[in-house]
Amino acid sequence: MNLRGIDLNLFTVFEAVYEERNQARAAARLGMTQPAVSNAVNRLRYVLKDPLLVAGSRGVNPTPAADALYKQVRGALDLIREGVEHGREFDPASTERAFKVATPYGGGVLLAVGLHNWVRREAPRATLSIRPLEQPEEIPRLLREGVLDLAIDYVRYPDPALVYEPLEMERLVIIARRGHPRLRTPLTLDMLEAEEQVACYDPHPPQDRPNALEEALAAFPARVAIEVWSALGLPVVVGQTDLVALLPERFAALCAERFGLEVFPMPYPAPEVAVSLVWHQAREKDAAHRWLREGVKRAMRTLEPPYPP
Repeated sequence: MNLRGIDLNLFTVFEAVYEERNQARAAARLGMTQPAVSNAVNRLRYVLKDPLLVAGSRGVNPTPAADALYKQVRGALDLIREGVEHGREFDPASTERAFKVATPYGGGVLLAVGLHNWVRREAPRATLSIRPLEQPEEIPRLLREGVLDLAIDYVRYPDPALVYEPLEMERLVIIARRGHPRLRTPLTLDMLEAEEQVACYDPHPPQDRPNALEEALAAFPARVAIEVWSALGLPVVVGQTDLVALLPERFAALCAERFGLEVFPMPYPAPEVAVSLVWHQAREKDAAHRWLREGVKRAMRTLEPPYPP
């Protein structure tokens, strides 16, 4: 296809509509009118001979061709943005960049408020997306293609182009509802072995990925009675039953008061879990990316547990 006959601005509009799943939000993000956005999408549909973005009940849904196109368009546009920004100062106050961060096991709940407040204060025109690590095997590709800017993860991937920066060592704790009929302090291994737990269902169990958190979960002695889809469901279920669960300490501290939980230290030796910030080396010198990494680290520093080890 001869690109000289295509208005390349159509791809920036496509990117915004694809990411927002809504033409009105995309128009606000781009500083355009909604009819202008709709017209641009229609022109691209005509050129590519595909509907691309189909109207749904809550916005638009991408076709398979749109999914494939987005992967290429996002990577290409990021390269152009990096080339334009190279050697220039990054100005958070004027940037309209869309930043995307992936976190595991409900970590987005921990990170969201602090990072949102920081981004809104420093870069009011930027957009922020915090999404779960639903397909860990896809993380290297998503980082490479620029679909994700950063991942916060417990694992290391067999991709030499990924960069890791340690964030913290996360301790694991046990949660139970306050007033549990059998558990008390100090919690013993015998007490725990007699209990049942609610666990987080993992649709993509690790195979060759070293992961201390998964090893600790596998060694947890309480029998699994219920599995829930998200780690966010663990404190909800525990607070209303006699089940127990294993959680990272900061997550447990955040949930304890809201869901009426008691937090117990592990009654047997359990390794601390190393949490790292992960990105692709192609973004290493990107000033906007460095700014985002600093924001994540600032947000994480506000999450110290409210009780001593």
